[in-house]
Parts: sequence; structure tokens; C-alpha cells
Amino acid sequence: MSTEIAYISAGMLTAHYAAGSLSPKAAAEAALAAIAAHDGALNAFRLVDAEAALPAAAESEQRSQAKSPLPITTKSHGRRAVSYSTMFLM
Repeated sequence: MSTEIAYISAGMLTAHYAAGSLSPKAAAEAALAAIAAHDGALNAFRLVDAEAALPAAAESEQRSQAKSPLPITTKSHGRRAVSYSTMFLM
């Protein structure tokens, strides 16, 4: 599986989902593969919940097929803490 999918922007992922040319499951699998390949050197993730990622991707795929909003989580680094927020893309 190509990890190139892991580097597609959220907007492009949404377009691919809408066109049916890419699934959230494939995107999650690619992201997990990229994390496994590079995080040892980068140490960018404190926690990777791979067991929950694929079921969440399946739920996302169902929402996509139903034309429901797709949640996307972003993180921002504050001065002392990391905060997370969720946006919804149509």
C-alpha cells in the first residue's frame, strides 16, 4: 500500500471521498503505515490508537456515503498545552 495517500490534504481527501476514488479506510491504513515507517525517527506522536483508527475510518466511510459531514481533528500547540478541536467537512 502506498503511503503517499497519508500526505494528501484534508480538502483533497474530501474530494477523493466524494468522487469515490479513495476511502477513509485506505487513508487510515496509509496514515498508520506512514506513522509506523517514520515516527521512530520523528517521535511526532505521543499516542497512536491504531486499533480504533480502522473502525473510525469505517464509520467515516458510512457518513461519506450518506453525504453526512466528515469530522477532521486538528491540533494546535499552545504555549503550554496541546489543544484539539474537531471540524466537519461536507
